[in-house]
Amino acid sequence: IQDFAFRTLPDATVTYDRVIIVPGSASWSTASPKTIDLAVQADREANNIATVHLINPTSKSNFGVGINSVGNVLPDGDGTGTQYDDLAIGQAFTPQQVVILKGQPLNKETVFALNPGIPKTGASEADKKSVRLVPLSTGLSNFAYPVSVEFDGDKTPDIAILHRTSGAETAIYWVPGKGVAALLGKTLTLSGKV
Repeated sequence: IQDFAFRTLPDATVTYDRVIIVPGSASWSTASPKTIDLAVQADREANNIATVHLINPTSKSNFGVGINSVGNVLPDGDGTGTQYDDLAIGQAFTPQQVVILKGQPLNKETVFALNPGIPKTGASEADKKSVRLVPLSTGLSNFAYPVSVEFDGDKTPDIAILHRTSGAETAIYWVPGKGVAALLGKTLTLSGKV
């Protein structure tokens, strides 16, 4: 059963961008639609909703501007047994980055609070279960739209990220999935473009 994720914009109660993950359920059907009010804690708890947000974000971070499942890039355990797809979340500003959040079971309401960048000390639990991909050049824009691809035939999903400069030069970063798997809790700065 597939889960789904989407971005919510700041509002009167929450002044920062969030990504909401809703676990799918076999009990849902078109014959009996399900309503979940994300503003109501009892609804979030009853439906095991996960919220992903930045700790002390800037008001214009555009966190969650691009969201995509990237397959099982960060294997669970030794890679055998139950595996979970990971989620790539793009952020367009301050800092520009793509956060790959490790997939995991959602058995209760969960909050993943990420630092804007993985700090050398004081990393949150969510930071330790993620990988950050950041561009070498900070003067570029639109580094926020990750997609899962299989470029190299090794059966590990790879990640492609669109990156446009302010002068409209377009580049694609290709990140081999096997390299990402070894970076849990770390940041990878991307310097090459194709």
